[in-house]
Amino acid sequence: MAARLQGFRDRGVLGTDCGSTLPARLRQAGPEVVSRKGWLVVRWAPRFTRDYVRDLLACFASVAPGYALPDADRAYWRELKQRPDRLLDDPDFCYREFFVMAVCRT
Repeated sequence: MAARLQGFRDRGVLGTDCGSTLPARLRQAGPEVVSRKGWLVVRWAPRFTRDYVRDLLACFASVAPGYALPDADRAYWRELKQRPDRLLDDPDFCYREFFVMAVCRT
């Protein structure tokens, strides 16, 4: 996880894990964080967001070779890049997102 977050920072990308760091980022920029709230969204076999999730999987699969992963994990990501529908067609596939809202005042 630390390597992935550092990779995002090195490329100037917030990345998928930026939500929980949003209040701290805002505070460091100057505003006072008055409140914050998070929502977990769970999508089982995400029919309506299928293209979005397919694109995310393609992105993750494209960066996987840059990480120190076990051979079995590398093989998994290679196969997933070639056949993302294999995972998306699984009725037990679950995609989770976490949204953060921070209310600030300057």
